[in-house]
Amino acid sequence: MALSETAKNVFTHHGLEGFLRIEEAPPHEEPEKVAKKIDLEEITEEAIRALIGWLEGGLYSIENPSPETLSKFFGEYSLASKAYRTQGDKNLWFREVA
Repeated sequence: MALSETAKNVFTHHGLEGFLRIEEAPPHEEPEKVAKKIDLEEITEEAIRALIGWLEGGLYSIENPSPETLSKFFGEYSLASKAYRTQGDKNLWFREVA
């Protein structure tokens, strides 16, 4: 997935260049073989933080967008609607409520 220039600028502005290094890395040639060898005990939050160069705290320094900002970019916005779109599946009652 390619990131837009706006997304890259946001990551850079907030000190999240580590994500850009991950996004720009080429895919592994044989991911299925490598996945079988991964030791999930070694992939800790601390290891990921060290890999991308984060200090303790990470994303907590980024503020959540306001409802006004969300509406500006996405139109009418509601948490119920977002929940339905991401979790609702084929639940018609949930869709009607959302």
